[in-house]
Amino acid sequence: MSIDTRLRPRTDLESARARVTSNRELRKSNPATAKHMPHADGELAALSWALGAVPTAPLTGHIEVNVSNPVELDRERRVATDMLYGKVPADGRGDAYVSGVESTLMWILGESDSEPF
Repeated sequence: MSIDTRLRPRTDLESARARVTSNRELRKSNPATAKHMPHADGELAALSWALGAVPTAPLTGHIEVNVSNPVELDRERRVATDMLYGKVPADGRGDAYVSGVESTLMWILGESDSEPF
């Protein structure tokens, strides 16, 4: 598997986390955009985990020693996809949160050009 050659640089992840955090605060204060909070929460959870800021994966709760390992990132991304397709239970997490995790991990892995917002 050649996922690691497409892995986004850490500086891109740090910039995305700062942007998502800032935009999340703006969304909280506006009822019209507050509906996007669960998606932003999923994005922030995925970015924080991928950067090693939190020890547990956002969906599985697995504790990973080397979260910069693309295999671990892809494993969590596959769980998100399976949750969205109803193959595994989302354990009370809404689709928007799970989608935020999935899309962010796809971006981190270089499978998507859609940056977290």
